[in-house]
Amino acid sequence: GHNNTVLIFYALFSFGVSRRALYNSLLLRVLRCMRANLPPHNTAIPRLVLEAPFLPQRETVEFLKEIMSSLSKSAAGEEEDEALEWVALGLSTCRRLVFERPVMRAACLNLALRCSMDSNARLRSEAVKLVANDFYPVSYLQADIEEFALLALRQLTTQGKAKEESLVAADVARQMELFFALC
Repeated sequence: GHNNTVLIFYALFSFGVSRRALYNSLLLRVLRCMRANLPPHNTAIPRLVLEAPFLPQRETVEFLKEIMSSLSKSAAGEEEDEALEWVALGLSTCRRLVFERPVMRAACLNLALRCSMDSNARLRSEAVKLVANDFYPVSYLQADIEEFALLALRQLTTQGKAKEESLVAADVARQMELFFALC
């Protein structure tokens, strides 16, 4: 089970840098296998991610992106509900990594911020709630969040000036949702 898996990762990690590629590859394979075979309400994925001795930053963020992109790929009905559960699990994992794995803080905060600008309204809404309610009240995260929101606002005004035609209202609303949630 879980304990044996974690022990295997600790054993591989103890071999040092020479086995890091094998460690990274195996961790991603196990996570993807768990994603394919477990329901989204199962907490095994965040538990493994939090208990693993080392997380390859780029690969971990890519895996979390994959989980959260399932909403964009889902059909209507139950599949969409399940996709929303995967989004919630992905964002919850991001949240826990920000607070419990400082090495992953910037990358996971950045992922949550990018999700807060996503074209999918449900993903965007969940990410905005996470950023505004959980991350923004934390003093050491505020500056990065404010910088991101202001940059999005600047990009929106720059786009409006660069284009002769007016901006689409949906794009403006998408870009402004995080900014307004922080006010």
